[in-house]
Amino acid sequence: MLQRASIGSRKWNLQRFSFLVVFLLMSWPVWVNAHGYKLSDITITHPWATPTNGSADGRGYLGLRNNGHKSDQLLSATADVATRVELYRAIQDNGVLKIRSVDTLEIPAGKTVRLEPGKSHLMLIGLKKPLEEGQHFPLVLRFQHAGTITVDMFVQLNADESIY
Repeated sequence: MLQRASIGSRKWNLQRFSFLVVFLLMSWPVWVNAHGYKLSDITITHPWATPTNGSADGRGYLGLRNNGHKSDQLLSATADVATRVELYRAIQDNGVLKIRSVDTLEIPAGKTVRLEPGKSHLMLIGLKKPLEEGQHFPLVLRFQHAGTITVDMFVQLNADESIY
C-alpha cells in the first residue's frame, strides 16, 4: 500500500515538473524580449543609460526599428531623472563624424536607427542625482505617427551591440 502512494506521488510530482518546464519554455520569448517594447510600427529595443560618475548630464541609448511602410520621427523624450532630454544625431560632415543636437530623429520605413555610444544618443541634461549602475528609470518617447510610450531605461556600463 505504501508503494502505491509513493508511485502516485512521484507521478504527481512528474506532472507538476512537466507543467513547469512547458510553462518556462513557452514564456521564454517574453524573457528574451524583456528589454523590448512595441508601439504601432515602432519597436524599441534595449533602452539603457551609462552611469554618470558624478556628471550633471547622462547619455541614453536604444534601438528604434520601423516595421511600417512610412517613415516616422522621434519627436521628444522626457525623464523625471533629468531637467530635460535632448536628441543628438551623428552626422558626417566632410568625412568627419560630428554629433549635433536635433529637433527630431528620422526613423525610415523598414530601417533600424541605433542610438549608441559615440554616435546618435539621448542627452539627459540636469540630472537630479547621479545615475548608478543597476538602477533603472522610466523614459517617455513621443513619435510623430506611432504615439507615446514609456520604456524602462537600465543603467549599465555598456551593452552588447547584438541586443539592439
